[in-house]
Amino acid sequence: MKHTPGKWKYRLNPDETEHHRHLYWIDTVDGRPICEVRNYHKIGENNAPLIAACPDMLEALEGALAALTQNKTYPADIYAAKTFLETAIKKAKGE
Repeated sequence: MKHTPGKWKYRLNPDETEHHRHLYWIDTVDGRPICEVRNYHKIGENNAPLIAACPDMLEALEGALAALTQNKTYPADIYAAKTFLETAIKKAKGE
């Protein structure tokens, strides 16, 4: 499966027309569009950071899995896995 490579970011659409007033845009860091998220009832406000964090979460999960599935799990591997996951979770929450 292929996806648009990360890093992704989100931003509120500056267009104030009625059709586009309630949108967040998800873009690559170089400005290529990924998708738009509607912001009715603050749903988009909550979902936009989560969607933008998807590439980071995938990378964190792959890194954590690699760290934890080596022949022996050492404290440094567990620390690395936790760091990958904590970073991705913070980005997904918009922190």
